[in-house]
Amino acid sequence: MAHPAPRPEPEPPSGPPPSGAAADAGTVRWQPLPAGEKAQQDPACFRCSSALSQPLVCDGCGLLQPLTRAIDPFALFSLAPAAELDLEQLRRRLTSLSRRVHPDFYANASAEERERAQASAAELNGAFELLCDETRRIEHLIARGGGPGAEQERQMPAAFLAEVLEWNESLDAARQGDPKALAGLESLSAELRGRLAAERTALRRLLTPLPEPGSPKYREARKLLNAVRYLERAAAECAERRLDRANRPTPQA
Repeated sequence: MAHPAPRPEPEPPSGPPPSGAAADAGTVRWQPLPAGEKAQQDPACFRCSSALSQPLVCDGCGLLQPLTRAIDPFALFSLAPAAELDLEQLRRRLTSLSRRVHPDFYANASAEERERAQASAAELNGAFELLCDETRRIEHLIARGGGPGAEQERQMPAAFLAEVLEWNESLDAARQGDPKALAGLESLSAELRGRLAAERTALRRLLTPLPEPGSPKYREARKLLNAVRYLERAAAECAERRLDRANRPTPQA
């Protein structure tokens, strides 16, 4: 798949950064990459030509880089794509990069540098939020590996369906105010949360090590992720109904 061409860089490479509208031309926020497409990042600073260890700011001259294409969130933090991450390491890298791109540090800079700092900080925070959220992180990895989206593959693992029917019946009965179903919400909540943890573990194992793009494992992962999303919704509804029941006034004798 052809990548969008980077916007023209100033000549010579050591010249000043582009101004105002030119700095923002072609700029894009982070978005999931098309299926099977690998993330791109400029190999060198557009001003001083120093090698970039990450795509936001130059280690050599300290210049904020223009965001000219979608940036893979793993590449932004110089991390190998993986289903399981060291979140403490991720937070440390966020802190380190934030010190270099935060708009407050560019309060006295030119307008284009302030705009670029705002865009870089937004990119950084958005990528951090995605990577910290295990479900969104897995969603990104499936798309990155060329797997189907939720609209293309709606099924859950076949062995999961009988339990789904049973859970749906219990939740529907609770919605109707059935006393027995309401009394069973606590045990249902524990069951859902336990199964959710198990399915998340199964997803991490399936995607570790990360399969090659186009692997059938990504379709299997999509089905497991559909199950995880169902469990998240069901557990959230169960918790809400338990809270509602706990706050309901006790009938007077």
